[in-house]
Amino acid sequence: GELADAVGDDVWDIGLIGAEPARAETIAFTAAYVEIEATYLIPAGSALTSIADVDSPGVRIAGSGRSAYDLYLSRNLEHAELVRAEGIVASFELFKVEELDALAGLRPALVTIGSLLIFLALCYWLHVRDKELMARREEFETAKA
Repeated sequence: GELADAVGDDVWDIGLIGAEPARAETIAFTAAYVEIEATYLIPAGSALTSIADVDSPGVRIAGSGRSAYDLYLSRNLEHAELVRAEGIVASFELFKVEELDALAGLRPALVTIGSLLIFLALCYWLHVRDKELMARREEFETAKA
C-alpha cells in the first residue's frame, strides 16, 4: 500500500508492514515481529467448506488490493478470481453487494465482521419477534375489550 509506495521518497526509516516477496525487491525486512493469520469469510450456506475449496474455477474473492494477503493470493491462486477494493471496509461492501463467494482478510478483522453480522441478524430477529408480539397483544387487548 501507501507505505510500500513511499519507499523511494525517503519519508520513513522503519515501517511496519507485512513482508512479501514483491515488496522485498525494494524493502529490507527483519524477522517477523508478529504473525497475523489471514483467512476467508464465506456466506452462510456456502458450498465452500475448506481453504482449498476457495481456489476453484468460478469462485470470486473480495479483498483489499495491495495488502500482504492480496499479494500472496495473487501469486498463489490458480483458479479463483480476486476482486479488489481499497481497504477491508470497501472489500466487505464489495463482497456483500456483488454477492461474491468469499472475503479475504486478516482473521481478527474477519472475526469482527462475522460477529457484527451475527449481532445484526439477532437484532433483526428480535425486532421482527417484538413486532409480532405487539400485534398479538393488540389483538388480545381488542378482543378483551
